[in-house]
Amino acid sequence: MVQLDGLGKATGTARDIYSDYNAYNFRENYSGLSEESYLEKLEGNYKGIDIANHKVTNVKELSKPIMEEYSFTHNSIADVIGDKMYITPLLFLTPSENPFKQEKREYPIDFVFPHQDKYMVTLTLPDGYVVESMPQSMSLAMEQNIGSFKYMLANNGKQIQASISLDLNYANISPDYYETLKGFFQKVIEKQNEKIVLKKQ
Repeated sequence: MVQLDGLGKATGTARDIYSDYNAYNFRENYSGLSEESYLEKLEGNYKGIDIANHKVTNVKELSKPIMEEYSFTHNSIADVIGDKMYITPLLFLTPSENPFKQEKREYPIDFVFPHQDKYMVTLTLPDGYVVESMPQSMSLAMEQNIGSFKYMLANNGKQIQASISLDLNYANISPDYYETLKGFFQKVIEKQNEKIVLKKQ
């Protein structure tokens, strides 16, 4: 949940839920760190944010998903140029690089386990701004049911709601599908980096 102001500053709250193997990985990474060290690492991963009111629940209840909650501010989440503002729907969570950079791959791609990453963002517009344009929704699927990507945006006037999901259905993928995977991720990243354009009335 994010509130944007006219200077491009964002104030909001985040709730992350980790289940199954993702919860296991979180517990492994979180348990050995002090709260201060963990927050430094988290703020380092998400450039430009300041985190407060951080809380993690169900760390020791292994049958339950991990829930992490915090409030945050970011002083320049949007680019303000003249009477327009440019912002990506995933804010500081927007990926910038394709993880697959090699021209060719001789070994299988190991994701360790199948997983789904799902994001839901509600962005409240600054007073005096309206949506001039925003990215088109998109749905992608790889051959052999390797994975899929769904990207949906909706605008109700004062808020933009984004729903984005990325599914990878296999732990290991043959190098025969490396080009498919590389192209898929490139399209995913390009889509997530498209800007919403807001205009001052």
